[in-house]
Amino acid sequence: IRLDIAFSLVMLLAIQMEFSMGDWSTIYARENLGSGAQYAALPYLVFLGFMSIGRLNIHRFTHRYSHSQLLKIGALMGGGGYCVGVTLSHVLRDNPALAYWSFLLSLAFSGLGSSFMAPLFINSAQERSAESYAVIIGQLGAINNAMVFFVKAFISWVAQVTSVTIALMIPALMLLATAKFSHLGKETKD
Repeated sequence: IRLDIAFSLVMLLAIQMEFSMGDWSTIYARENLGSGAQYAALPYLVFLGFMSIGRLNIHRFTHRYSHSQLLKIGALMGGGGYCVGVTLSHVLRDNPALAYWSFLLSLAFSGLGSSFMAPLFINSAQERSAESYAVIIGQLGAINNAMVFFVKAFISWVAQVTSVTIALMIPALMLLATAKFSHLGKETKD
């Protein structure tokens, strides 16, 4: 069994947004934007909803765009939209309603942009390997679980030392960096 560490690192860049939003979107809404308890979970639901919409409709895009193009578009839209929205919500924090809506919009962009990442990287891993699909999923899962643990610890440390706003930029920058490695996706359309 051959472990492809470099490929797994790039996949980590692509999927960290999913893990981070589950951990930090509610905290950011409560602590930084002052949302009430009844609205604190909505940011994660917006992210999850738009990610689900993207995943359920990926087949519509793979006929028009190559996997490489989708990885680049998703990374730039998801990471860029998120960076702009979170920055705007931080700047607008004196107007809680506007700041909150800006954050929700950033989560819509990041959810949709990141929705393609895991499926396309898993597909690319399958094409790069002679191993069975189950072995590839197992390898990627084992490697990424270990790496995600360390990235989550680092993001938590950054949040404690600086702020949640700065910590939230880490997964966004990771997603943006994925655009540089979009060539790992296949160049042909389905």
